[in-house]
Amino acid sequence: MLGSHAFAQQYKTAVGIKGDWSTLNIDMAQFSVKHFFAAPNAFEVNFGAGRRFIWLEGLYLYNHPLKNNFDWYAGGGLDLGYTNGRVFSPITNGFWGGATGVFGVEHTFDFIPINVALDAGPTFRMIPDFELGFKVGFAARYAFGAR
Repeated sequence: MLGSHAFAQQYKTAVGIKGDWSTLNIDMAQFSVKHFFAAPNAFEVNFGAGRRFIWLEGLYLYNHPLKNNFDWYAGGGLDLGYTNGRVFSPITNGFWGGATGVFGVEHTFDFIPINVALDAGPTFRMIPDFELGFKVGFAARYAFGAR
């Protein structure tokens, strides 16, 4: 069934910023890169840092066109970080890690090479303690590459 739909990739790579809000008190702004390695498959890597933390997330995303330069996507990945202060409750110092699921929609504009995305999904902290939460993200990226 999926093979009968043509995949018209909007861009090859998009670079910009992403902001996340989470019920686990992990609200971050980060540098974000999304790259298609084989349509409709993409990787998204997000890197954030602040006064008391550093954070990295890697996601695999399956993308599918909707209409008029809109695509939906779904996927998941892993994240890890380090904090040296009371940034995330109950973590006060040390490493943390987990997994994230994501479902979202994105739009790439015709008249400017800008891609915007909105996604949401469950997030799990597995290190140092198990916690379950929900995360919402918004990205704005410069899109370039094959259209």
